[in-house]
Amino acid sequence: MIKLVIFDLHGTLAKHNVVANEYVASRYLIERGYDVYPQELRAAWQYVCFIDQPRHGFKDYPSMLGKTMERLDVEVDEGTINGLAKLYQQNDYTLYQDAEPAVIRVKEMNLKTAIATTPPRFWYEGDMHRVLELIDFLCTGDVAGCEKSNPKMYHTIISHFDVEPENCVVIGDGEYVDIILPNSLEMRTIIL
Repeated sequence: MIKLVIFDLHGTLAKHNVVANEYVASRYLIERGYDVYPQELRAAWQYVCFIDQPRHGFKDYPSMLGKTMERLDVEVDEGTINGLAKLYQQNDYTLYQDAEPAVIRVKEMNLKTAIATTPPRFWYEGDMHRVLELIDFLCTGDVAGCEKSNPKMYHTIISHFDVEPENCVVIGDGEYVDIILPNSLEMRTIIL
């Protein structure tokens, strides 16, 4: 019997609209005298997002971007970090039209709900507040202490609800993190 529905965030409940990417950020930094180029910036940002954020739980863009610059061994002044953070804050999330009704329907069935996602809450909490209010447990990378491809994230969720894996269904669009991995843990899955 299904007791818990675990939703993916990116590509399932919402679209991530990226305005500030490594090219925009690199240009911003170069204009201020910092030799930071797109590929290295992207690699450092990915490291911070998938390794440092889950382990340390940054609470805002300035702290994440500061860690990214530290990974690049580049000392950047606070004003530049704050300006860069303002660029990244332009990246937002748009709920898919059927996301809120889907979560409401699951709640009407008296099922528990969770979201499994690596990014920190501050990235999307303003854009997704209506859906987040309906979710019983938001499991981010820093809550689980790992990124989503680690089974520990799903174990964190099922432990939170004290349910067996076979009583869970994962709904998502990622073949490995939303289907193959949960299936290997004996969870049911629905791919979008």
